[in-house]
Amino acid sequence: MSTYYSSPSIWQGTFKTKAFYFADAGFQKAILKGNGTLKVSVSDVFHTMKWSGLSNFAGQYLRASGEWDSRLLKINFTYRFGSTQVKAARQRKTGLEEENQRVGNQGGGISN
Repeated sequence: MSTYYSSPSIWQGTFKTKAFYFADAGFQKAILKGNGTLKVSVSDVFHTMKWSGLSNFAGQYLRASGEWDSRLLKINFTYRFGSTQVKAARQRKTGLEEENQRVGNQGGGISN
């Protein structure tokens, strides 16, 4: 679940907007022995993504409002092909490690 909130604000120095908010929700489930994932989500669950505001400047009064077509149902399916095992990374030695071994880390040399 996620939410968004926009507090009241002023645009262009004269247009005062009211607060607005919305909430999204969804879930996911592993399927097909862990090789697949099904995700279902809904945007703007409560259909609250609407804005409004007013301006009263230099003798002109303006009231405006609007909304987005924001409620969406989304369904995703993911399937993982191939091996799920990752090969171990090779161990590599750097010149610094070899030099530390050669000098035995004596005499104020670099240490890890």
